[in-house]
Amino acid sequence: MSVKRKTKPASAQEQFALAFYYAMKAHESQFRKGTGRPYIEHPMRAAALLLEMGAPKHLVAAGFLHDVVEDSKRDLAEIRRLFGSKTAALVLNATEDKTLDWEKRKSRAIKYLASASYETVLLNLADKLDNLRSIRQDHKQLGDEIWKKFSRPKESQKRYYSGLRRVFRRRLRGKPQEHYALEFEKLTGEVFG
Repeated sequence: MSVKRKTKPASAQEQFALAFYYAMKAHESQFRKGTGRPYIEHPMRAAALLLEMGAPKHLVAAGFLHDVVEDSKRDLAEIRRLFGSKTAALVLNATEDKTLDWEKRKSRAIKYLASASYETVLLNLADKLDNLRSIRQDHKQLGDEIWKKFSRPKESQKRYYSGLRRVFRRRLRGKPQEHYALEFEKLTGEVFG
């Protein structure tokens, strides 16, 4: 995809439309793990959560774009050019180094979130809360068969989500978005026991 644009979008609506379209093209042949559902539904829901949280437009745009660099051939320079340095920095902060093994990537992500910017924490919360909501829904339908679609077993997933739960709870305590961290905590208990 080549979006020919020299200036960043002026309005929030224009920026959200461009970010959605860009993410949709980047993820157009991708599907959610173990489902026939288009991948774009995840970034859409992450961005919607950020809107609910009252996030600024550059953060909502990052919600649409958070997996683009990690999971497609798009690069950060183009995101910076189209959406600005704040959005690009947030996308970079949400991008995992896929050259590392799963355990190291997840451990590094949890450690990073312990001291990352507040906006980075919100972006990751929106991303992971949507993932956890999806896992819970799929678990209701599939039971423990759901864990076969992941690259790591339930116990590894539990350690990861429990680590995220602790970070989100601590970082959002007393903040306007705290109830999202509480929902994350509740869902972690429901999904993993």
